[in-house]
Amino acid sequence: LNLANNHMNDFGYDGITSTMEALEEVGIEYGGPYGQIGHFEFDSMSIAVVCFSTSPNTVSLFDIRAAQELVAREARTNDVVIVSLHGGGEGLSYLHTRDTFEYYLGAPRGNVVAFAHAVIDSGADFVWGHGPHVPRALELYKRRLIAYSLGNFYTWGFNVSDERGYAPILKITFDSFGAFVHGQIVSALQKPRQPLELDSLHRAATLMHRLTAEDFPETSLFITEQGAIRRIERALRYIELQ
Repeated sequence: LNLANNHMNDFGYDGITSTMEALEEVGIEYGGPYGQIGHFEFDSMSIAVVCFSTSPNTVSLFDIRAAQELVAREARTNDVVIVSLHGGGEGLSYLHTRDTFEYYLGAPRGNVVAFAHAVIDSGADFVWGHGPHVPRALELYKRRLIAYSLGNFYTWGFNVSDERGYAPILKITFDSFGAFVHGQIVSALQKPRQPLELDSLHRAATLMHRLTAEDFPETSLFITEQGAIRRIERALRYIELQ
């Protein structure tokens, strides 16, 4: 669980430490506060989750060189390194992902494309972005997957009447070297004061399919409107077999 975001400091030091203690009591690994890195094992692989944001008391999204050094260190001692970043503008005006420095309400929110590429260059195997409150495009960079934003998932007091209510769930498979093999976008919807429900119209997947094609037309990803994600060479083989 990544705690590094622009609301982590809302209740001060006591709020941060009580959250950390609550997660530790139930055995949930987390990262974010004060440089904390999450570590866990899955299927005999050691996995590190390194968290970044633009907020105080977290590892900064703005210092790309320091981020690269941290990721490289974790890559030397873990089988898989996941980078979780909280950055980019917020809302419907920020559906598209651009390779440029973003601001929101005058506050700096980083260049998420440059950051994601840099940490993959240093050993990250998957980059998972959040913060825009809307789904964004996927990109395959050096055979590593980047999800620039998966939108909202379970929020309170937030307008979820449009794309802000799309709650995609991303399922991905890596190979033993951390390279992306295939994945699935499971489309869900968030409605006010109700549990998530699966979306038979696949609206989140359809949106991410379009945004990926528009924002990263050269990426080696094939995404169906039902949410299946394949590398281009695998997608062509899949189509031939059909």
